[in-house]
Amino acid sequence: MDVNVVLLISILTTQCGTQTVQNVKDLRTYLFTTNAYDVRVRPIANQSDPVDISFGLSLINIVNLDVVQEVLYASVVLNLSWNDTELGWDPTSYGDLQSIQLPQGDVWTPNIILKNSQSGASGLGYAALNVKVWNNGTVEWFPSETFAAICNINVKYFPFDTQTCPLTFIAYGYLPSEVILSGVPGGVDIGDYETSPIWTLVSTSYSVEVQDDDVKIVFNIELKRKALFTVISVILPVLMLTFLNLCVFFVPCTGGEKSGYSVTIFLSFAVFLTLVEATMPPTSSPISLLSVYMIIMTAESTVITIITQIMIRCSTFDEKKTIIPHWLIVLAELGKFKYCRAKCVRSKNDEVTSVDEKADGVKGVVEAFEDNTKSEKIYTWVEVMNGLDCFLFIVFGIFTVLVAIVMLSVLGSS
Repeated sequence: MDVNVVLLISILTTQCGTQTVQNVKDLRTYLFTTNAYDVRVRPIANQSDPVDISFGLSLINIVNLDVVQEVLYASVVLNLSWNDTELGWDPTSYGDLQSIQLPQGDVWTPNIILKNSQSGASGLGYAALNVKVWNNGTVEWFPSETFAAICNINVKYFPFDTQTCPLTFIAYGYLPSEVILSGVPGGVDIGDYETSPIWTLVSTSYSVEVQDDDVKIVFNIELKRKALFTVISVILPVLMLTFLNLCVFFVPCTGGEKSGYSVTIFLSFAVFLTLVEATMPPTSSPISLLSVYMIIMTAESTVITIITQIMIRCSTFDEKKTIIPHWLIVLAELGKFKYCRAKCVRSKNDEVTSVDEKADGVKGVVEAFEDNTKSEKIYTWVEVMNGLDCFLFIVFGIFTVLVAIVMLSVLGSS
């Protein structure tokens, strides 16, 4: 007997709480016919007060960050809610109906636009998109969009750069005294975010800025580039090319390969510089440190190419007709580390000569001078150029290593 009573009460309770199609129709009639709801009127009893729009953003994915055009393409869902005093009802009068779905064109919605849009301002949502209205007048609107937002790109530390792109929304056509935008706790929801193969999402934030003529809410998305591809395809080949550039000093001047080798390396630098610049925005400030490094290495390759052509020409000279400058001989000896050794030998000979001078007088000085003259080596142009190759390899090698260390250190510190 008790069981039957319980079942009867449950059935009656369930029937009382069931919403029918007629309940929904009656509610629509009440809202739009009886109350004469007007979408052109701001939904607030006191028209001197602003409508408070609670504004949130769900980031779905980063479609693309066009560095050259400086545009962020992001797929997002906006979470907007406000209270409409003209859309409330008593649930008990409509089968305990707590909420209803209505087309967005049937209710008042704020004219929200992306202020920094690259493709121009346009309204949110579409005609078939519904808004959810609760019995207390709360309206929830979830328009989704792929926005193209202008983003100032800083490529100074490319490819280890971090970019911060804003999505700036305003209630177009409304003053702060009419509509105000306020953020939700957390600002940007990344629960449904799909990772990008190119960019890593570092952080998100938001801020509300109230001005005299409008109020805007700014969602900042901070992205860090995944640099592995650029390191493998650009930086490592360039570093290897810079050291190949030094190998031109290993090629003898007597053959024709030295000139062709230096020109080939120079053209390779020019090609890589073009490839790097193609991935950069056409701005003068700031310039990528990688571009600066490429320009320095291209300039170094230019100097090496010019020096190489001069050395090839000098190697054809006849030392009997064209005297070899003494400074060239000194540089050649420095390159082969002969100058220091020769200087040490001369110092010892000078000491011996000094003793001989004291012992034998003027005759000893004359004989020592004749011996040094006879032992003095006569260089050819080819020998001097070979020694100069060693010297230039050391000089340009030190310069190349220092520039590479500085560049990698600065990029790594970013």
